[in-house]
Amino acid sequence: MAEQAVSENRKVTLGAAPTGGATTKRPPTRKGGRLEAVARGELVESIVDPELHEENHVLEISDFNLWYAKKQALFNIQMGVPRGKVTALIGPSGCGKSTLLRCVNRMNDLIDTVKIQGDMRLNGDSIYAPGVDVIELRKRMGMVFQKPNPFPMSIYENVVYPLRIDGERNKSVLDAVCE
Repeated sequence: MAEQAVSENRKVTLGAAPTGGATTKRPPTRKGGRLEAVARGELVESIVDPELHEENHVLEISDFNLWYAKKQALFNIQMGVPRGKVTALIGPSGCGKSTLLRCVNRMNDLIDTVKIQGDMRLNGDSIYAPGVDVIELRKRMGMVFQKPNPFPMSIYENVVYPLRIDGERNKSVLDAVCE
C-alpha cells in the first residue's frame, strides 16, 4: 500500500487487485475519476481521515485478505475504527464493503469456499482466535444491509434465528413469532 503525507491527512492506495503497481492520479470527477478507476481494477489514491490511524480503536483490521474459492475479493485491508465515532465505508458496487462488514461479524464463516488471511481485533482481542463465541460476537456487532441477506436456511429458520440464539426453544413461541 503506497502512503505519503498530505498536510494533516494521509494518502493511501485503494482499489481492486494490484495492476502492476500502476497508480492512477485522476482527480475526483464524475467522468473518468476515482470510482471509474476502481471499477476498472486500477489502484487509486484517496485521502484517509487521520483519526483512522490513531491508537484508540474499537476495531483494528490488519493485513486482511479474503478469497471466494480462487477469486480474491479483499486485498490487504488496513484500517481502524475509532472508538465512539461513526465510521462509513463508501465505494462503488462490488468493491468489497459488504464483504468486509460480513467478516467483522464472521458471517462469511457460513460460506464453505471462503478463505481469509490477516486479523481483526475487537477491543484488542482477535475475533478469529480459537474459542471465540461467534454468537456472542454477532450479538455485539449488528448490521443492516441495503438488501436482505438471509442465512442459507429456510425462511422460518431465518425468522426465528435471533430467538434461538437468545435461548428460546419452545416451538409454539417460535411458531407464533414466525406467523
